[in-house]
Amino acid sequence: RPGQRVYLPDAHPPAVLCEHAAALGASAYRYGQELRVDAQADGLHLDLPGYHGTLPYPTHMHGAHQYGHLAAAIAALAPWLALDTAKLAAACASAQNPARLTLIDGKPRWLYDVAHNADSAEILARYLHALPRRGGRTIALCSILRDKDQHAIYRHLAPEIDQWILAGLGGPRGTDVQTLAAHAREAGIATEKLLSCDDIPAAYHHARTLARPEDTVVVFGSFVTVAAVLEKHI
Repeated sequence: RPGQRVYLPDAHPPAVLCEHAAALGASAYRYGQELRVDAQADGLHLDLPGYHGTLPYPTHMHGAHQYGHLAAAIAALAPWLALDTAKLAAACASAQNPARLTLIDGKPRWLYDVAHNADSAEILARYLHALPRRGGRTIALCSILRDKDQHAIYRHLAPEIDQWILAGLGGPRGTDVQTLAAHAREAGIATEKLLSCDDIPAAYHHARTLARPEDTVVVFGSFVTVAAVLEKHI
């Protein structure tokens, strides 16, 4: 709205968003510019409009992209609330965003993320790249809705995945497993890395059978996929 504040947690927000804010006379605060976070060994050093301090790394919300979200949320609150560092630190320790880089340790361990587009797939790929392998493989249990850019998702994640288990999804937006596999091959994934299952229950069974104690099973592709596997696994 005209004259309002806009907090952008992305270091590279869409140009049209910034242009529209400028046209409306809205004040834009961008991560990496007006919203500055310096990640150090002792915590996150925040230099924001209305708040300066050091906070612990978020306990349950993994990934460097969360620093921008944290900065934007605190800056948005600063004009209205007296911000207490101890309370903000407690929030960092307790805040959760279920099924966003949710790692359940075990043998094997399971990672859940609702990555369903190119941007979120890139974030998931970066997280997997930095995650210690423990000597095992990374196995994907994946199903993607028909109206998503499946090729882009595959291309971002292919370097981090050793074995793919693809699951067909029903419904008007679902994708049959033959189409999922065809798009995976078009994105450059070798046929021998692909296992195809008609539905998510079958894919979950295959993942449990295939995974060794040192492996990591990563479940992604849509909210529907993650919810269906979590219902069986938790």
